Amino acid sequence: MPSTPTTQPPAPPTPLLCIDAVGKDYSATTVLDGVTLALNAGEVLALTGENGAGKSTLSKIVCGLTPATRGGMRLAGQTFAPATRREAEQHGVRMVMQELGLVPTLTVAENLLLGRLPNRAGWLQRDVLHAAARTQLAKIGLESIDPATPVSQLGIGQQQMVEIARNLQDDTRIL
Repeated sequence: MPSTPTTQPPAPPTPLLCIDAVGKDYSATTVLDGVTLALNAGEVLALTGENGAGKSTLSKIVCGLTPATRGGMRLAGQTFAPATRREAEQHGVRMVMQELGLVPTLTVAENLLLGRLPNRAGWLQRDVLHAAARTQLAKIGLESIDPATPVSQLGIGQQQMVEIARNLQDDTRIL
Protein backbone atom coordinates (compact mmCIF):
# COMPACT_ATOMS: atom_id res chain seq x y z
CA MET A 1 0.00 0.00 0.00
CA PRO A 2 1.59 3.28 -1.07
CA SER A 3 2.05 5.86 1.60
CA THR A 4 0.50 9.24 1.13
CA PRO A 5 2.69 12.19 1.86
CA THR A 6 1.59 14.22 4.81
CA THR A 7 1.61 17.93 4.48
CA GLN A 8 2.75 19.96 7.39
CA PRO A 9 1.01 23.22 8.11
CA PRO A 10 3.22 26.17 7.30
CA ALA A 11 5.36 27.42 10.13
CA PRO A 12 3.94 30.49 11.80
CA PRO A 13 5.58 33.70 10.63
CA THR A 14 8.31 35.24 12.73
CA PRO A 15 6.73 38.02 14.79
CA LEU A 16 7.74 41.48 13.65
CA LEU A 17 8.48 42.54 17.23
CA CYS A 18 9.17 40.29 20.21
CA ILE A 19 9.54 41.77 23.66
CA ASP A 20 11.01 39.23 26.08
CA ALA A 21 10.81 39.76 29.86
CA VAL A 22 11.57 43.48 29.57
CA GLY A 23 11.88 45.40 32.80
CA LYS A 24 12.73 48.95 33.75
CA ASP A 25 13.90 50.38 37.05
CA TYR A 26 14.36 54.00 38.00
CA SER A 27 16.72 53.90 40.97
CA ALA A 28 15.04 51.54 43.46
CA THR A 29 11.61 51.76 41.81
CA THR A 30 10.54 49.05 39.36
CA VAL A 31 8.15 50.48 36.77
CA LEU A 32 8.09 47.49 34.38
CA ASP A 33 8.73 43.88 35.26
CA GLY A 34 8.75 40.90 32.92
CA VAL A 35 6.80 42.37 30.00
CA THR A 36 6.56 39.81 27.20
CA LEU A 37 4.61 40.14 23.97
CA ALA A 38 4.80 39.40 20.27
CA LEU A 39 3.49 41.65 17.51
CA ASN A 40 2.93 40.28 14.02
CA ALA A 41 3.10 42.35 10.84
CA GLY A 42 -0.26 44.00 10.14
CA GLU A 43 -1.49 43.42 13.67
CA VAL A 44 -3.00 46.20 15.78
CA LEU A 45 -2.11 46.14 19.45
CA ALA A 46 -3.34 48.56 22.10
CA LEU A 47 -1.53 49.05 25.39
CA THR A 48 -4.12 49.87 28.01
CA GLY A 49 -3.90 50.45 31.72
CA GLU A 50 -4.14 52.98 34.47
CA ASN A 51 -1.83 55.97 34.83
CA GLY A 52 1.57 54.79 35.99
CA ALA A 53 1.09 51.25 34.65
CA GLY A 54 4.16 51.54 32.38
CA LYS A 55 2.57 52.00 28.94
CA SER A 56 4.64 55.06 28.09
CA THR A 57 7.79 53.52 29.54
CA LEU A 58 7.42 50.40 27.38
CA SER A 59 6.76 52.56 24.30
CA LYS A 60 9.85 54.64 25.06
CA ILE A 61 11.98 51.50 25.36
CA VAL A 62 10.75 50.22 21.98
CA CYS A 63 11.41 53.62 20.38
CA GLY A 64 14.90 54.12 21.80
CA LEU A 65 14.03 56.93 24.20
CA THR A 66 15.07 54.98 27.30
CA PRO A 67 16.92 51.68 27.72
CA ALA A 68 15.43 48.60 29.35
CA THR A 69 17.03 47.56 32.62
CA ARG A 70 16.59 43.88 31.77
CA GLY A 71 15.11 41.63 29.12
CA GLY A 72 15.44 42.06 25.39
CA MET A 73 13.71 42.68 22.10
CA ARG A 74 13.89 41.26 18.58
CA LEU A 75 12.74 43.02 15.43
CA ALA A 76 12.07 40.63 12.53
CA GLY A 77 14.11 38.00 14.35
CA GLN A 78 17.16 40.22 14.93
CA THR A 79 18.28 41.61 18.29
CA PHE A 80 16.82 45.09 18.66
CA ALA A 81 17.99 47.54 21.32
CA PRO A 82 17.83 51.06 19.88
CA ALA A 83 19.95 53.52 21.83
CA THR A 84 18.25 56.56 20.29
CA ARG A 85 14.97 57.52 18.66
CA ARG A 86 16.83 58.03 15.38
CA GLU A 87 18.19 54.47 15.54
CA ALA A 88 14.67 53.10 16.10
CA GLU A 89 13.38 55.19 13.18
CA GLN A 90 16.17 53.83 10.95
CA HIS A 91 14.66 50.39 11.64
CA GLY A 92 11.15 51.67 10.81
CA VAL A 93 9.95 51.99 14.41
CA ARG A 94 8.20 55.27 15.18
CA MET A 95 6.12 56.69 18.00
CA VAL A 96 3.44 59.37 18.04
CA MET A 97 3.98 61.29 21.24
CA GLN A 98 1.19 62.81 23.34
CA GLU A 99 2.90 66.16 22.92
CA LEU A 100 2.69 66.92 19.22
CA GLY A 101 5.97 67.48 17.39
CA LEU A 102 4.48 69.71 14.71
CA VAL A 103 5.75 73.23 14.02
CA PRO A 104 2.63 75.44 14.15
CA THR A 105 4.05 78.16 11.89
CA LEU A 106 4.77 75.70 9.07
CA THR A 107 2.23 74.29 6.65
CA VAL A 108 0.86 70.77 6.81
CA ALA A 109 3.08 69.81 3.85
CA GLU A 110 6.21 71.31 5.41
CA ASN A 111 5.53 69.45 8.67
CA LEU A 112 4.92 66.15 6.89
CA LEU A 113 8.22 66.34 5.02
CA LEU A 114 10.32 68.25 7.55
CA GLY A 115 13.93 67.23 7.04
CA ARG A 116 13.09 65.82 3.60
CA LEU A 117 11.85 68.95 1.81
CA PRO A 118 12.20 68.54 -1.97
CA ASN A 119 14.44 71.17 -3.50
CA ARG A 120 16.39 71.87 -6.62
CA ALA A 121 19.57 73.94 -6.32
CA GLY A 122 18.39 75.07 -2.88
CA TRP A 123 14.93 76.18 -4.08
CA LEU A 124 11.93 74.51 -2.48
CA GLN A 125 9.82 72.63 -5.03
CA ARG A 126 6.33 73.40 -3.69
CA ASP A 127 4.51 71.36 -6.36
CA VAL A 128 6.54 68.26 -5.45
CA LEU A 129 6.13 69.04 -1.73
CA HIS A 130 2.33 69.34 -1.99
CA ALA A 131 2.01 66.20 -4.14
CA ALA A 132 4.04 64.17 -1.62
CA ALA A 133 2.01 65.63 1.25
CA ARG A 134 -1.28 64.74 -0.45
CA THR A 135 -0.04 61.16 -0.83
CA GLN A 136 0.85 60.96 2.88
CA LEU A 137 -2.50 62.44 3.90
CA ALA A 138 -4.41 60.06 1.63
CA LYS A 139 -2.85 57.06 3.42
CA ILE A 140 -5.07 57.79 6.40
CA GLY A 141 -8.06 59.32 4.66
CA LEU A 142 -7.20 63.00 5.14
CA GLU A 143 -7.67 64.12 1.55
CA SER A 144 -9.82 67.01 2.83
CA ILE A 145 -6.83 68.73 4.47
CA ASP A 146 -5.09 71.24 2.20
CA PRO A 147 -1.30 70.70 2.39
CA ALA A 148 -0.80 74.49 2.14
CA THR A 149 -2.73 75.11 5.40
CA PRO A 150 -0.64 76.30 8.35
CA VAL A 151 -0.83 73.68 11.11
CA SER A 152 -1.89 76.39 13.58
CA GLN A 153 -5.20 76.69 11.68
CA LEU A 154 -6.11 73.03 12.26
CA GLY A 155 -8.05 71.69 15.22
CA ILE A 156 -6.20 69.50 17.72
CA GLY A 157 -7.75 66.31 16.29
CA GLN A 158 -6.60 67.20 12.78
CA GLN A 159 -3.14 68.07 14.10
CA GLN A 160 -2.93 64.63 15.73
CA MET A 161 -3.90 63.00 12.43
CA VAL A 162 -1.22 65.03 10.61
CA GLU A 163 1.29 63.80 13.21
CA ILE A 164 0.21 60.21 12.52
CA ALA A 165 0.50 60.78 8.74
CA ARG A 166 3.99 62.21 9.29
CA ASN A 167 5.03 59.04 11.09
CA LEU A 168 3.54 56.69 8.48
CA GLN A 169 6.42 57.03 6.07
CA ASP A 170 7.13 54.35 3.51
CA ASP A 171 9.66 52.57 5.73
CA THR A 172 7.50 52.54 8.89
CA ARG A 173 7.13 49.01 10.21
CA ILE A 174 5.79 49.75 13.69
CA LEU A 175 3.92 52.83 14.85
